[in-house]
Amino acid sequence: MSAKKRNSSKNSSKSKTRRQGVSGNPQRREQAPRPDPAARAMAFRMAGGADPAPWWPESHQRVIARARAESWPPDPVGTEDLTARIVGGELHERLRRHRDGHQFAQWLVALTEAAGAALAASLDSGDWRGLASLLRGIALTAPRPPAYDEADGSTRLARHFPSIQDPYGTALAETAQAAKLLAERGLDAEPGLSPDSGTALRPAGAPLVARDSYGSRFLLAAPFTYESVSAGTHWYAWDIDACWIDEVVAAGAFGSPGEALADWRGAVGPRAAGADLEGCPPDLAVRLLRQPLETGPFAEYVKGDEPAELMREYYRQRRRAREVSASVLRGRQPAAAFVVDMDAERDAFLEWYARQHGREAVTAGMAEAVDTITDQWGPHKDVDDPVFFACSPHRIQTAARLIRNGHYGEHATPAIRLLPEWTRWCAERGGIDGGTAALAVEAARSAAAALAGATAAVPDHADPGPFRKPE
Repeated sequence: MSAKKRNSSKNSSKSKTRRQGVSGNPQRREQAPRPDPAARAMAFRMAGGADPAPWWPESHQRVIARARAESWPPDPVGTEDLTARIVGGELHERLRRHRDGHQFAQWLVALTEAAGAALAASLDSGDWRGLASLLRGIALTAPRPPAYDEADGSTRLARHFPSIQDPYGTALAETAQAAKLLAERGLDAEPGLSPDSGTALRPAGAPLVARDSYGSRFLLAAPFTYESVSAGTHWYAWDIDACWIDEVVAAGAFGSPGEALADWRGAVGPRAAGADLEGCPPDLAVRLLRQPLETGPFAEYVKGDEPAELMREYYRQRRRAREVSASVLRGRQPAAAFVVDMDAERDAFLEWYARQHGREAVTAGMAEAVDTITDQWGPHKDVDDPVFFACSPHRIQTAARLIRNGHYGEHATPAIRLLPEWTRWCAERGGIDGGTAALAVEAARSAAAALAGATAAVPDHADPGPFRKPE
């Protein structure tokens, strides 16, 4: 019943030849090959050194003008909220208008520098207070550098290019310079506009987690407070959809965990009605925050149809994720990635199928059909066992469409026809029962009826609905 083992590791022998490096001898260094300029330029861009897009200066001036015009609240949460609306709102607008130039980290670096320069130029006119608040808000929301070395190597790559600035370091430098200029003139700066204003935020406790009855939609909520100010505790929450690609579909600040839970239940629908927040294991929290914790060339990837509410939180949710990660890991590296043995699960399903329908019902091509399902079952960064067995209608419909549109040849139709039985097995393994399981099986049957015999690709718009989908 087994198909070829896709997860088996291959033994590799290490080369016994000595690694060839660049010699310390100056004459030999002169003979060493020069780095390819094109390759170095590509590496520079991948590390975060992309050239500014033509639309950046006008975009930055829009943000600066709005910051000057706003009435800024005195409290740090209010400052963050308004910064998110101004800066993230501008990102959303530019995403709709421009096809390229969306290097969001470098865009924020350039914006911060432009705001600092505008503040310095405005000291004589007195039109600087809104810019001071903007700088403070950027310092509170700009993502920190990772708390640990990233495995993808992009962080290490950036070390080779010291000219590349990160948003957090730039925000601290600009707020320090602004505070110095204001102090020299005897001007009263906004509270928190100081070199350490970016470190005023800290987690105030362990994160909590809730998941829907299918097991693949999460609410992660964490308490935060500010040092040196009596602002009390607030909560930041992420709505994470792990149906196919584990991604943040909403995020924001709340006054209490109950407010965050009520908002999430309303978005997810009946499958979240019975969910409650409970303690979240540290490594699960880090796995759930994989997307906002990611660094490197693909960390700034967006689909392009993100709603304005989510784009407003683009920077802040990444900053808060870094704060949570640093707090729960307490200086240690995260645990090894959670991995599902797809071969073992395929074989377990085939054994279950044989018990349900008889050994003769397990045909020669069924193992390949199961492999085809698991290729598109997602998420491709596994979270835990319940997520693998989660079988929401959203996930089933996505998998069926991707199988039909993929290059699976003769295996596509058997795989789609097998989805109802695969869904029943997943529901049993995941402890999903009653009406929740029945909805999943019905979704699988509908997908099989609609797509198993299809000869043409299903259009991408075949999955309508909001970005933050109900389950």
